Amino acid sequence: MSFDEKNIQRQTHLTLRLGDRHYACDLMQVQEIVERPELDPCLDGPEILIGMFTSARGQVPVLDLLGRPPDVCPVSEMSLLVIEIGDSPISLIVDELLDIIEFDPCAVCPLPPGANGAPGELLTGIIEVDKREYYLLDLERIQRACTDEEAVTGEGASDQKGI
Repeated sequence: MSFDEKNIQRQTHLTLRLGDRHYACDLMQVQEIVERPELDPCLDGPEILIGMFTSARGQVPVLDLLGRPPDVCPVSEMSLLVIEIGDSPISLIVDELLDIIEFDPCAVCPLPPGANGAPGELLTGIIEVDKREYYLLDLERIQRACTDEEAVTGEGASDQKGI
């Protein structure tokens, strides 16, 4: 390993599965993982906001980034990934937690047009690690999406939902 390779600042991400795709999020922003959570219903907000979870910090919004209806997304069988961004935690429904990966941020590839299959920019790029592609979640944009419908859809975007 050369001197330059040793000094590259590698990023550490937690990988997860949502539907049939693999995603990764910054491990430093993950606060806790909650198995089989009980949710309080949320009658108002963007379609990806499916409820509220009560934690030691108070009420935390619960998002399903795939925008699945409750009968297709059995929350009681899934995990919540609680993420802290600034002073406002959010939680993401996760089908399966996979692994922790490290990579050189220079190896992140931009998303090809239409790659996320959804409106908005909830993803920041794609990284390949051990012959598997991971879509990188834009956690700040996702946090804004739970309170701002336009953050999900973007101007001029289609009516699709989720990522």
